[in-house]
Amino acid sequence: FVFTLILIFTSKAMLIAQPEFDFGFHGGVLVSTMPEFSNAGFTKFSGTGGVIITKRDKYKNYFQMEINYIRKGALRKPEGDNTDKINLSLHYVELPIFYRMEKLSITTRGKEQRVGLDFGLSYARLIAPRMFRNGDQVAFNEIWSDKYDLSALLGAHLRISNRLYLDVRYLFSINPILRRNILPNDIAAFNSQQTHSHVIQAGISFYMRGRYY
Repeated sequence: FVFTLILIFTSKAMLIAQPEFDFGFHGGVLVSTMPEFSNAGFTKFSGTGGVIITKRDKYKNYFQMEINYIRKGALRKPEGDNTDKINLSLHYVELPIFYRMEKLSITTRGKEQRVGLDFGLSYARLIAPRMFRNGDQVAFNEIWSDKYDLSALLGAHLRISNRLYLDVRYLFSINPILRRNILPNDIAAFNSQQTHSHVIQAGISFYMRGRYY
């Protein structure tokens, strides 16, 4: 929360003083999974949201940084002899840093809209892990999961206007989210291997443009 406030006030100052900087807000929905933990695929629905600051380069592309809240997780449905349903939710503060490149243009009804690619990294800090078995919360031991997550980010975006963008992103955690063979015996069968997170996210970004526009 404190970092978000700092970014908001810093971004507003940059927006006034430096015309190549922009400030804005981002929000979206996502589905996630952890293949070695989950037997249900992309079944964990959640959301994300935060603030944006961008800096334009001479090619009119962007270096973009965000501070977001994001929840990743996975679902393990009953299978075979194990009738337990395990629901894992990991809450993060996320800092994506990526390059937003616009190369293609689409003209509809006489109006040009630009399409481009996003690629970079996303660093996240775990703030609240939650695990439920059959609806009852299980005490989560901090050693079960890394507190930090570094993910590769790849996405595409559509510029509706100078202020409004739609985007789709895929994030893959470079470091394992859950560690090998550390869950308690009655859950260990659900996570016999280290597992990475996969996230597919769709969102919308709104920018408060600087004097460049």
